[in-house]
Parts: sequence; C-alpha cells; structure tokens
Amino acid sequence: MKREGIFVRLKKISRFFLNLKIQSKMILLFSSVFVISIVAVIYIFYVNWSNTLTKEVIDYSSLYLKQLNETIDKYFDDLERFTLMAQADSNLQKILRENLTNSSDIEMKSKSDYVENFMFNIYTLKPDITNIVLLSENGMLITEGIRKYSLFNQNPWEYKWYIGAASSRGKSMIFKNIANEDPLGQISDEPTISVARVITDNTNNDVLGCIRIDVAYNKVQKIIESVGMTASMEILVIAEDYSVIFDPENVIGQASIPRFAEAFEKILSMDSGSLRSSLGDGIRTIVFDNSEYTGWSTIGIISEEKLLQETREIRNLSFIILAVTVLIIIVFCVLIALGITKPLKKLSKSMNLVSGGDFDIKVDFEYNDEIGDIGRSFDMMTRRIKELVEREYVQEIKRQEVELKALMAQINPHFLYNTLEALRMKAVVNKDTDVAGMIKKLSQFLRMNIIGAKDIVEISEELNHVGYYIDIMNMRYNNRFELIIDIDDDIINALILKLTLQPLIENSIFHGFETKEGSCVIIIRGKKLGNDVLIEVIDNGTGMEEKTLYEIRDALDNATVTDKVGIGIVNVHKRLMYFFGKSYGIDIFSTLQKGTRIEIRIPYTIKSAGSEQND
Repeated sequence: MKREGIFVRLKKISRFFLNLKIQSKMILLFSSVFVISIVAVIYIFYVNWSNTLTKEVIDYSSLYLKQLNETIDKYFDDLERFTLMAQADSNLQKILRENLTNSSDIEMKSKSDYVENFMFNIYTLKPDITNIVLLSENGMLITEGIRKYSLFNQNPWEYKWYIGAASSRGKSMIFKNIANEDPLGQISDEPTISVARVITDNTNNDVLGCIRIDVAYNKVQKIIESVGMTASMEILVIAEDYSVIFDPENVIGQASIPRFAEAFEKILSMDSGSLRSSLGDGIRTIVFDNSEYTGWSTIGIISEEKLLQETREIRNLSFIILAVTVLIIIVFCVLIALGITKPLKKLSKSMNLVSGGDFDIKVDFEYNDEIGDIGRSFDMMTRRIKELVEREYVQEIKRQEVELKALMAQINPHFLYNTLEALRMKAVVNKDTDVAGMIKKLSQFLRMNIIGAKDIVEISEELNHVGYYIDIMNMRYNNRFELIIDIDDDIINALILKLTLQPLIENSIFHGFETKEGSCVIIIRGKKLGNDVLIEVIDNGTGMEEKTLYEIRDALDNATVTDKVGIGIVNVHKRLMYFFGKSYGIDIFSTLQKGTRIEIRIPYTIKSAGSEQND
C-alpha cells in the first residue's frame, strides 16, 4: 500500500509537470540542473574544507599535547635523578645496610643527621620539592621538608608507596596524594604528586629501602600551564587508574569518571591519536598523547562548537553565495526560456488562426534553427491545407451528386424486396410455410446488406443480422448449427461496424464445420474492457494446425488474401483498422480438433442523444 501511495504521488507530480507551459518547464528544468550543480559543488567544497580544517585542528592539538607531555616527562625526569642520588651514595647505602638494633643512640643520631643532611641538599637543589621521605628495610624513617622527624624500628611494608616502589624493582613510581595516606598522619597539607624509587644494594642488589620525593600539586599544574593553555580545547591529564591528575576546568570531575571509563580505556590502549566520544553535554573530539615515562594520558577535549566555529563562517558565506548564484541563474533561465518560447507562442497563435479557418496567415521567423524550420514548414503546410480545402470543396459537390444518383438507384432494391414479398405471400397462400419463412429471412438479410449508407450500427442490430444468417443456413443444412449469444447488457447498444460478425460466422460454417460430424455450436461473447469492447466468436469446429494459424495471422498483419484465409475475414480486419485505428481489429486463436476463437477489439462508443444515421 505504501508503494502504491508513493507511485500515485509521483504520478500526480509527473502529470502536474507535463501540464506546465513549455516556458515554465524550461525555467524549472534549467534552474533545477544549475541549482543542483551549484549546491553540489558548494557542498563538496564545504565538506572538504571542513574536514581539512578539522584535521588541521587535530594535528595542531596533537602537537601541542605532545609538547606538553614532553614538558611533564622532563620535570619528573629531573625528580627521578634526585632519587638516583640516593642509589649512588655509598655512605647512605652503608647506613641503610646496617642493623639498627645494634646501634647506640649516638650512632643512630649520627646516621639520622647524615641522612637529613643528604636530603636537605636535594631539597635546596630543587625548591619545588615540598617533602622528602626515606624509609629503610631496617625500620629507619626520616623526613625532610614540611615535617621533620626521625623514627626507628618501623615496618616499611605498612606504607603503600613503599610497597609500590619496592615491587617496581628499580623503576620510579609516581603517586598522587600518597602523602595524605601515610600511617603516621598527614605529612602534607595540600595535594601532592610523589616520585618514589627503591634503593638497592650496589653489591648484591638487595632492597635497602625506598626514597620518596613530594611536590605540591599546584607546582605540576603550573608546569602544565607554562606550556601555554589554548582556548580551542580543554586540557585534561589522567593516570593509568583513571584518576584525574589535571582538570582545571572540571571537565569531568572525579565523581563522573566511571561515565567516561569506556573512552579512557580506548585512550590508554593507544600511544596517541584522536576519537569522537560523548562527554558531558554532547559529542566531543578527543585528542590524546600517552606518556611511556609517567603512564599518564594528556587529553585535549574539543567541543563541536569550537571545532566548527570557523567552518560555520564559511558555511554562512557559502549560503550567501548560493542565494546570489541561484537568483542570477533563475534570471538567466527566464531569459533563455523567453527567447525560445517567444517564437513558439507566435507559432501557436498562428495555428489558432488557421484552426479558425484563416489559411492566409504567414509565419515570418528570422531564425535558421529548428524553430525557423518549423515556421517555414508551417507556412508550407498552411498553403497545402488551403489547396486541399479548395479541392475538397469541389469533391464535396461531386459527392453530393453521386449520393443523389445512389438515392435514385435504391428504386431497384425496393423492386427486389417487393418481388420477394410477393413470392412469400404466394407461398403463404399455398401453405408452404418453409419457403415463406426462408424468403422472409432472405429479405431481411438482404435489406441490411444492401439498403442504407450507414456503416455503424448497434451491436444488437448486428446480432439480429447474424440471427437471420444462421436461420437461413439452418434451413439449408437441416438445423445443423446452434448459435449461443452471451453479450453483457452494458455493451448491447455499443456501436460496431456493419457486417463485422456475419463474415466470421460464415468462416466458421464453411471452414470449421466442413468435415465435422455432430453438433456445430457457435458462441458469441461480448464484454467491456476499460475503454474497449471485446467480442469473441467461438466455434467447436475442427480447428487448425499451429503452422496454419501462423500463416493466417501473417496474412491478417499484411492484409492479404490467401488460400488459408478468405476475403471476408481480411476485409473485416482492414475495415476495423482503417475505421478505429491500428490498435483495433481481429486476432485468431485455434487448436486442432478443439475449435477456433476469433477476438474482435473495438473502442467503446454509443450513439449520442439526438443523433441520427441515415438508413
């Protein structure tokens, strides 16, 4: 049903377009072609330019994030070098290697002072450091910075950062806010970023302890900001555990991290790149660069609004150019259409004058194109029509003279009918009813064949004529033939060429039933098909072979009489085609020993009210 609805709408649109004036069609077609072409070009330009701009923004953002990552890596590389100083200090290794339980208080104080002095030197070399913590395997804990104290007999495996650093076996570890989770209490009063490294014995590679260097979170933030923040994107730094390291504009917030876990998982699985994902209130373009050194992902989030800001300006300019171009194209198409249709309108006006009987009109075109050829051909046609009209006028006068003579000649047929009627009455007087009946049928049959100038009759009249013919044949052949008529009521008064059915009935009798034994049945069926009438003449005769059928059809197509098809059928077919058109006529279908079916197709017409046809 939906397809039928679409088809109906398309058909209505097509009909509307076909009913437009040529000028309107040309304007519509030319404008559509030009406008569609211009729109396509501008759209392709806009899309390509937008894609190029987007790529440039992403490439610039990737370069920016890479530089930012390198700056962060360099900063933490500096901190890591301070942790390596502990690994390289032989005196510190000796202190960490000794068993503190065998040391006196003086020895412990001496060891503690050396360690504190070592850490103080680091502290002074890197003012960004807020705190340094040294924790040994033998239980010594010394801090330098915000809080200073020395403790002994500690269990190092109670500290998360110690466990993490010791398990890394020589690789530095970075922690966020680990100082606030210290079992001894909060070492730092502000958020921190810490770098921790295990200290191993240079002689046997045994773990001697771990050193941790804390820097304030805002120091790292200033390092990131020192690269130069860009207004085109929001910067975000996350760790491998999805924890937020840097989010100055609170793009996602710590509580919202699970919502973006899928995007973060994709980001952390690659070294660098870009993707589009739903973050916050809409789709964003995410550019990222991952650091192998810190394990952090530096992320740039670009909103569609910022990304397409310049593209929108180009789009608006494109719309203005498109509107102006379309206006110019329409004016141009109107001028072209007027130039083409103006001579056509002049020609149409001349045709209307000719149709009104003015054959002296002359079209004078100053064109050498097809329109000029049409104008000159029209002038020639007008002159020819004028000549034909004048000739037809003369022929009409002659035709009226012939009809007058024909009317006078009808006296002879009337004499024939009067003679037949006298013979019939004599047979009635002699009580010879068979002869009287045959004479009456013959008189009625001849009356339709001979009398009258009309070529068109109603189907009911044609059926009566066939009935007379069958009655005469049954008198001759001892009631051998049976006629069955099955005509729909809505076509019984439709018009048909006179003497269409009788030659076909005659063909069935003398060809179909010639060698047949038993009953001979002829059926005449008729119905309306759309705007046409279909009449079938069916017999149960001997039929014909397929080869013979093809020969007869070929003879009908060429309108030629052969030994296979008589002049009657050919004449019926020719008369139907000449009178109604080449799409009408007869067609034959036959099967050997089963019979023959002849189809007659004519247009459906009826006698208009008040019209008369002369008999």
